Amino acid sequence: MKSEDFAALATDIALLLSASGAVPAADAWKTLSGVFNVKPAAKVSEVCKAMSGISNEALQVSINQPRVELIIESIPVFNQLFARIAKAALVKDLNAIAGAIEPFGDMMVSDFSVRVTARLMQPVATKPGVNLELVERYVASLEQTYRDEASFKLAYAALKADKSAKGPEVKEIAKRFAGAGGKNKNESLNGIWRRHEVILIDRAKDAATAGRTAA
Repeated sequence: MKSEDFAALATDIALLLSASGAVPAADAWKTLSGVFNVKPAAKVSEVCKAMSGISNEALQVSINQPRVELIIESIPVFNQLFARIAKAALVKDLNAIAGAIEPFGDMMVSDFSVRVTARLMQPVATKPGVNLELVERYVASLEQTYRDEASFKLAYAALKADKSAKGPEVKEIAKRFAGAGGKNKNESLNGIWRRHEVILIDRAKDAATAGRTAA
C-alpha cells in the first residue's frame, strides 16, 4: 500500500473513533496520518523503516496528550475488521506499523510524528558527482503526477529524453521513487515505470474492492 493511501485510511479510522467517543485514540490516529503524507508515493514499509530508526530518548511526557500506545492497542481490533473485508496486504501493513511503533508506546504521538517526519525528510546520501538538483526536481515531478496517468507519462518522457540525466542521476531518481535503482539508465527507467504500473493496478483493485463492499 502507498503511504498516501494509508494516510487516508488513518484519517477514516480517526473519524470512526471520534464518532464512537474515543477522542484520545482518534486524535492519535489523526496525528499519525500526517506522517504518511510526508512522502505520499512511498510504500508503507519505507515509512515503517523510518519509524524504527528514531530515538526514544528525552521524551516529553504529558498526561493531556495521546500516546502511541493508543494506536498500538487499537490495531488488533481493526485487523480483525479488515481481515474480513480488505486485502491481505492491508493487514500486513497494519502489522508492520504495529511492530515499528511498539517500542515507542510511552511516547506522545505528536513527539513521535515530529521525529519520524524529520527522519523521512533527511537528505538521501548520494555518490559524488550526482546532480542532486536534477534528481530532486524529477523525483518531485514524478511524485506530483503519479496519480494522473497522462501527467505522469509526460514527466516520465521528459526524464527519459533529458540528456543531462545520466545513469547515476536516473538510478538515484529510481531509488527515491521506486525504492530501487537499476544497473544502468534503461534499467532504472524501467523500474520507475514498473512502480507507476503497480500504483495504477493497486488503485484499480482498491476501487473494485470498494465497489463490491458498497454493493
